Formats: sequence, C-alpha cells, structure tokens
Amino acid sequence: MGSHGTGKSSGSAYLASLLKRQYPEKSVIVLEENVRKVSRVLEGAMNTPEFQKLVITDQIVREIEATSLHDIVICDRSTIDPVVYGAVLSEVPSAVYMDLAIDNMTTYNKIFFVRPDNYQQAIVNDSFRLMNLNTRNEVDEAFASWLSEHVQKNISEVRTTDIFTYDYLKELV
Repeated sequence: MGSHGTGKSSGSAYLASLLKRQYPEKSVIVLEENVRKVSRVLEGAMNTPEFQKLVITDQIVREIEATSLHDIVICDRSTIDPVVYGAVLSEVPSAVYMDLAIDNMTTYNKIFFVRPDNYQQAIVNDSFRLMNLNTRNEVDEAFASWLSEHVQKNISEVRTTDIFTYDYLKELV
C-alpha cells in the first residue's frame, strides 16, 4: 500500500517472483489495482462516492475470488486506498463503505507500506495518475497516519529505491 508512483506494482510483481521461486508448489497471483477499470466503468469519474463504493466492493470481491483459487495472493492495492485518497481529495466515502474497507484490512497477513524516497521524487507520467507532487505527498502522509491509527502490526515500510532489494521473504516468515 502507499501513494501513487512509489513502486507498489513493481514491488508486488517482484515479491510474486520471489515467492514463486521459494514455493514452486504454490499458486501465487498479484491482484492488480482496479482504479483504471472502475474509472472506465464510470466514464472517467474518479474520487466520487460512487467511484469509491465500486473500488472498495470490487477489490473485496476480487480478493475473495483470488483467495479461493490461489495459495498466495498479493494485493497491489488495498480496500483502504480509496478511503485515504478520498480524505485527501475531500471526498470521504459513506460510513458503511468506510467500515467495509476498514474491516477488510483485517484479512491481510502482511502490509508493505511503500513510501517515496523523498518528497521531491518525480512521478512517472502514465497519462492516468495524479502528477502533482504535493498531492502524492499528502496521500503518503495520510496513509502513514491511517496505518499508525488503525493498524499496529504486520506493517513494514519499504522505500521506493529498496523495492527490488528489500528482504520480503524474511518479513513473511
């Protein structure tokens, strides 16, 4: 989990490759982010209450499906992502969806919180993600605050430059 442009997708793919080598008998999958798909469904609308509802519920359904089919599921994003982004962008989801997102966080065995190396680190333009560094930095701080308030265990912080050298397997033992 973490703000956009920090290397979560790359780190997730790398972790999956490590786990596949370590446990060749296990089925490992990376559950990729769903924000782009939901945005297309809503014709580009983002960070609205409807968008947040769809992102949260779609994430939960995909996680349930993936855990029923695979031994190890790595989530590129979490159900709390739209809550954190909504808070930063002044569009907090309803209490029902907020509770649903928070409750689902208890299903994660381990959280790797990927943070930028510094707050001046550029964001790669993929023609979709927010490019404003101030927003990315606010989102990063909001994730840090939310995690310290709501989740006190099974969290490891990883910096962007460390996503391919971090000892993820040691953290999962």
